[in-house]
Amino acid sequence: MDTKTFSSEEERNEYIAGDREKRIELDTADILLDLEKLRDESQKINEASKELNNFYVELENNLRGCQISNTFFLKTDDSTKPEDGDFRLCCTEEVSKDCAPVVSTFYFWRIGWCRIGDKWRLAAQKYRINPVEGEKPHHEVVGDPIRLTYGPRDLRTAAAHRMRYLIHALLKQVMYDRHCTQNALERIRPLVESVRGL
Repeated sequence: MDTKTFSSEEERNEYIAGDREKRIELDTADILLDLEKLRDESQKINEASKELNNFYVELENNLRGCQISNTFFLKTDDSTKPEDGDFRLCCTEEVSKDCAPVVSTFYFWRIGWCRIGDKWRLAAQKYRINPVEGEKPHHEVVGDPIRLTYGPRDLRTAAAHRMRYLIHALLKQVMYDRHCTQNALERIRPLVESVRGL
């Protein structure tokens, strides 16, 4: 099918001039052209998404090799640069019109590191924002964490822009935990000797 091109919508309408057959012909050609572009764009985004997932799997394997056994999710106050904003990713709104007044519920994701099944993984946790009186709304966990690579594409894409903050915050948490463990060991050393002497 030959594709006719027009410099404007007006020129297209002049060509059609009320002829139903011409309109169907042009609409069909436009749909076929858009489908071809859609197929090409979808293939590109799927390839990019696969590459992103491969990166997350490699990073996950590296972190697992560090034997990090701390559950940790990135929160706003973990930012090293406050101007980078919140770490609530992929906010969505659900409107309930079944009740009066109409209620809007907002959902968002946080990325982190936790045990899922029998392995430690890069993870995503979904939250619901419950509006309350006052300045700070209540954030309620929705379901169990999921592996980041199983999350929606928009979440995986947004997470890439926050990954360095997650790794840095995780490092700070591990350093803090090491410090606490060292202090605990120093505290019990005299007791260890006493217990061994029993």
